[in-house]
Amino acid sequence: MYNFNKHIQAQGFDVKVDTAANYGCFEHDEHGEDLGGGLWFEGKNLVDYDGVMVLPEEVVSILLEMGFILDGF
Repeated sequence: MYNFNKHIQAQGFDVKVDTAANYGCFEHDEHGEDLGGGLWFEGKNLVDYDGVMVLPEEVVSILLEMGFILDGF
């Protein structure tokens, strides 16, 4: 079970991150999991994601606001 200690709901997305587990997820407010997926981190660096072909700009913005590094995404 995850302890999502970082959580922002904004710009039509709900983004949650468990920093201890280096895992997070995102979901669209209206379209749910169809526009959602998983997020994997190494420390503050996003290293992988799934669920969509291109990480939505809104999710990128939220992750940057949370203080994560998205080099290459």
